[in-house]
This record gives sequence, structure tokens and C-alpha cells, in this order.
Amino acid sequence: MKLSKRISLILSGAILVSSIVVPTAFAGNWGDTPWSMPSTTLNSTSTRTDPRSKEDDTSAYGSIEYGNEDRNYGMSMQLKTNNGSDLTGSYRVLPPVYFGMNESHYIQNYAYENGYRSVTMYISKYRPNGCGASSGQWSPDSI
Repeated sequence: MKLSKRISLILSGAILVSSIVVPTAFAGNWGDTPWSMPSTTLNSTSTRTDPRSKEDDTSAYGSIEYGNEDRNYGMSMQLKTNNGSDLTGSYRVLPPVYFGMNESHYIQNYAYENGYRSVTMYISKYRPNGCGASSGQWSPDSI
């Protein structure tokens, strides 16, 4: 085989191999959904979002966009079952994640591993002398 044919075959093979695209894995249900909590004169308040499907074993995502400006609130988020119970199963229940104002966090959980395919986000707030309104975003899966 002539040298030019060998070089041509090698280059063709290299181009073919380099053109193979490996698909990138993305989480299933990662679009953000807004949540909000009204103000109250109580020292603590909580809310639970509407259920969303949990499509993989990635962390959930949560953010506080308004309502903890002075950081005197104790605000937390935790993934729960549709009725607000802990995500029990053979994997352990993880504690809530605490937030400040304009913070976002990935929220580790074992919902998918424990067989839950629909979850809610439980958001709680504590502050002596009442809790102001707050809002943010959440998603059951993350990228």
C-alpha cells in the first residue's frame, strides 16, 4: 500500500473517531419552580410546595431570593414526601439545609434511592417576634 493511501486511511479514521459525540447526561426534572411564604406574627412558620416528580438521584436545588435580608431568620429547606413526611427507607434521612438571603444550595437527599418518585420541598423559618414574607425557587433534581 502506498504511503499516501496509508496516510489517507489514518486521517479518515482519526476524523471518524473525533466526530463521535458522547451524549451528556442531564438530570431529569431540574427546571426551577417559584415558592412563597406570607408574613406572620408567629415565631415560626413553614410551607410545603406542590409535588413534583423526582427523576434521578441528583441533589435537589433550592434558593432564597427574598425574605432573609437581615439574616436573623433561621431558614431551612428539606426534601419531603408528598404528605410532608421524612424520606425514610434503607438510606438515611438527611438534615435540612440552612440558608441566608440570596443564597442557593444543592440539597442532598436519598429520595430516588428510597423509591420516591414524587416529592415536595419543605421550607421553614424561625424568628422571634414574627416572620416576614419570603420567596425563592426550587427543583427536585439538579444539573
